[in-house]
Amino acid sequence: MSAKITQEIFENEMMDVETIFLCANLSRSAYSIENEIEDESRVVVERENAKCMFSFDSGKMYVAIAGTDDPFDVLSDFEFHHVVEESTHELVHMGFKNEADKLFPSIHKEIVMRGVNQLILTGHSLGGAICVIIAARLQQMIPELSCKLITFGSPRVGTKSFVKKIKCRHTRVVCNRDPIPHFPPYFFGFKHHGTVMTLKSNILFSIKQHSINAYINALQIFQTHQ
Repeated sequence: MSAKITQEIFENEMMDVETIFLCANLSRSAYSIENEIEDESRVVVERENAKCMFSFDSGKMYVAIAGTDDPFDVLSDFEFHHVVEESTHELVHMGFKNEADKLFPSIHKEIVMRGVNQLILTGHSLGGAICVIIAARLQQMIPELSCKLITFGSPRVGTKSFVKKIKCRHTRVVCNRDPIPHFPPYFFGFKHHGTVMTLKSNILFSIKQHSINAYINALQIFQTHQ
């Protein structure tokens, strides 16, 4: 497996591969949040089965949002209903918005309480979709905040007009054989946000490519060839 990073990523000064790899590992850790030890540099939050983890490093705050590691659960959860996202007054996926509603108050509170000015949001699968909605809200409520996104295998989140209103930089990492980023279908009006980084695979189109471990393995292989 190899990675294809488009020239657009570098021209727009998107995240370097080392930071992307760090975020992939944080996204994996978010799945086992109950095993994380809280200290001054790490805080965990759980709200109605939604989970996220705050980490602090070199003046930045990282928020890793847990997704759904079982791709069959992701597909079964897809109900292609649009609802209005209040921060943009545009339409988004109802299920993703509901999950963002659970975590946003805690994320917003932590940012304000700590006086954070540099934020990186990351997540895999459903977690990546939640990141996009959280970013839209933070952009509206804390416009001075420098917010960037790194997501892995994220499905489409909202309409074209919704994603156009999100101005923060977003590196959207996708295994080219992962089917989940193709959902919900574009003909339902759902679009992707961000600049894509494609991890290429020679194996068949497979649901196994959706695993966060598959993404981490692909990034490890890419790093060894740098």
